Amino acid sequence: LSSNKNQKIIEHMEIDFMLSRIHSEKKIKILEIGSHKGELFNIVSNNNFSQKFNITFIEPNPKSFKILKKKYQLKYKKFIKATFYNFGIGNKDGIFTYYSPSKNTTLFTLKKENLEKLNLQNENIDEIEIKTYTIETLLKKKNYISNYFDIIKIDAEGSDYDIALQLINNKVNFKSLMFELDTASTDILFDIINKLENYTPYVFLRDGIKTLTIEKINNYKDVWELVNFYQKQILNDIAGNIVFVSNE
Repeated sequence: LSSNKNQKIIEHMEIDFMLSRIHSEKKIKILEIGSHKGELFNIVSNNNFSQKFNITFIEPNPKSFKILKKKYQLKYKKFIKATFYNFGIGNKDGIFTYYSPSKNTTLFTLKKENLEKLNLQNENIDEIEIKTYTIETLLKKKNYISNYFDIIKIDAEGSDYDIALQLINNKVNFKSLMFELDTASTDILFDIINKLENYTPYVFLRDGIKTLTIEKINNYKDVWELVNFYQKQILNDIAGNIVFVSNE
């Protein structure tokens, strides 16, 4: 589990990569699912101020959400129009239990098994009931999100693939899509890659803060060959993100 400082640095690389593909656009529309404490503000503030950003922030953790909203100050309001939502996204509508270490807001997940993946099962864990919606509900019933964004960034603590598939299946269009690599859910990633045939995927692999490689993916097997190759060289579990960029 990376520190907050490391996460900011890591995310910066991927977001700069996506922004570079639309550098000539004056208005950029972003959907961020899992906004944590507003690191995205820091990243876009270092880009060209001639651009205007319309950003939809979705963050289920009440503690992080308060910090996120408080961070939206005058210096950001000059070039960012922000909309904030404090709820989760899942495969069903309802109120569900999320899990988070009491002393750390970095992990806030619907999937209790993620605690074991990060060796957190023996810590004091908060169980918090959170209102949760599907992408279909947000899109068609609530009108909380639209059917187009220039950039979609997902950091949903183990639910990234599920949410990405929901976006694709509900025909939400985008120029770039970013989500965290999950080496355990190979079948879902295979489905995503097949459905995004008009996009080029890139994988960013890391050992903690150290970037191991950034590679263009030509086929599904490339991901696992790269993961297996670099995992043999490091002690920590390999981490990373996948970014899909439109070919049009």
